[in-house]
Amino acid sequence: MKADSHSRPHFRQARTGFSLAELLIAVAIMGILTAISLPKFGSLRKQVQLQSAMSHFTRLVMTARQTAIQRGKPAYFKTNGTLLWVTLDTTGNNTDSVVVVRALSLPTQYRVNITSPTGETSIRYDPRGIATQSAKTTFIFTHTTTDMLDSLCVSKLGNTIRARCP
Repeated sequence: MKADSHSRPHFRQARTGFSLAELLIAVAIMGILTAISLPKFGSLRKQVQLQSAMSHFTRLVMTARQTAIQRGKPAYFKTNGTLLWVTLDTTGNNTDSVVVVRALSLPTQYRVNITSPTGETSIRYDPRGIATQSAKTTFIFTHTTTDMLDSLCVSKLGNTIRARCP
C-alpha cells in the first residue's frame, strides 16, 4: 500500500534571516537616532575641549608656584592669549632664563583662546609660592568655533576657582 503524499505532515523550514522590510526599518530607526544625537555630541565635544584647556591652565599655574618654592627663585606663569608656558627666573631680572614648561598652543590643542579683563599676561610667584600680583586674577576661556565660554579666578596662592573672583 502506498502512502499518500498529502497525508504526511509538512514542516516549514525555520527562517534564518530578516526580510528586506525589517532591515530597512532598522536602518531608518538608526538613521533617525543618529541625526538626533550628533548635534548633542558636537556640543559635548566643545564643552570637553573648554574644560580640558582650563584643567591644563590650572596645572601650569600650580607648576609655576611649585617651581618657585622648590627652586627658591621667582617663577612665572605666562600667557599671550593663545600660548601658555612656565619659566624660572634664575637671573633676577625677569628674563626667561629657564623654560620649565614649553609653550602650549591652546587653539591648536583645544580650540580655545584665553583673555584677562585686566590685561594680565603673567603671574609671578616669589620663592615662598605667593603671587606678587595685587589681587586675584580672572582669566576667560573662549571656544574658537562657538560662543561657549568659561572663566577661572587665580588666587595669590595659585588656587583656581571656576567663575568670577569672589
